[in-house]
Amino acid sequence: MTMKDQDLQVILDAIHAAKTTADVQAVYDTWSTNYDQNLADMGYVAPLNAAKTFYPHHPNHDAKIMDAGCGTGLVGVALKVLGYTTIDGVDLSPEMLAIAQKTNAYQTLSALNFQDANDIPDNTYDAAICVGVLGPVVGGHLIDDLVRIVQPQGIVHFAIRAKWVESVSQPAIERLLAAGKIALVADVRAPYMHGQDAEGAFTTIRKL
Repeated sequence: MTMKDQDLQVILDAIHAAKTTADVQAVYDTWSTNYDQNLADMGYVAPLNAAKTFYPHHPNHDAKIMDAGCGTGLVGVALKVLGYTTIDGVDLSPEMLAIAQKTNAYQTLSALNFQDANDIPDNTYDAAICVGVLGPVVGGHLIDDLVRIVQPQGIVHFAIRAKWVESVSQPAIERLLAAGKIALVADVRAPYMHGQDAEGAFTTIRKL
C-alpha cells in the first residue's frame, strides 16, 4: 500500500468513525481539495451510473431535482450532461460546495443538514437523487427524508454499495412499501467503483 493509499484510508476510516454531523462535515471539509482526484483514482463511477439509471424514469429535462449530499458536484455534472437544467444541491461541507459551485451545474447550493425537516419543505421537488451518502454512517432513514421532499408521484433515486443494501436500504424500502408510501420502480446493479466490493445498487422509488 502506498502512502497515498494510506492517507486515503485514514480519511475513509474517519468518515466511518464519525459520531455527529459536525464530525462528518469536518472530514469532508478537509478532504475537499483532493476529493475528486482520489475518487477518480478509485474508479468511482457511481455518479455517472446514477445519472444514467435515473434518466429513463424521469426524462423531463425541466424537472426540479434535489441532489442530496452533492459534495463537489459530480452528480450534478452528470445530470447536466444529460440535459437537466434545474438542480439544487445540499451538503454538510461548505468546502465541498465551493467546488460544486464552479461546475455551474446547480441553480442553488446550500450548506445544511439535509435531514433537518425545517430546511426543505415537504413536496418541494419533482425528483431527488442521492449518491455516495447512504451507508453504515448515514442509514436508511435518509430515504424517508428523500421521499418527504418530493411531490406525490415524484421519483427518488439513490445509489448505495451493494454490500450495504441488506442492512441499510432494504429495511427502509420494505417499511415504506408496507406503509403504502412508495412504489418500487427499479433496482439495478451496476458498477459503483472499480475493484473489490465494487458493485452498486441503483434504486428508483416513486412517492405515492
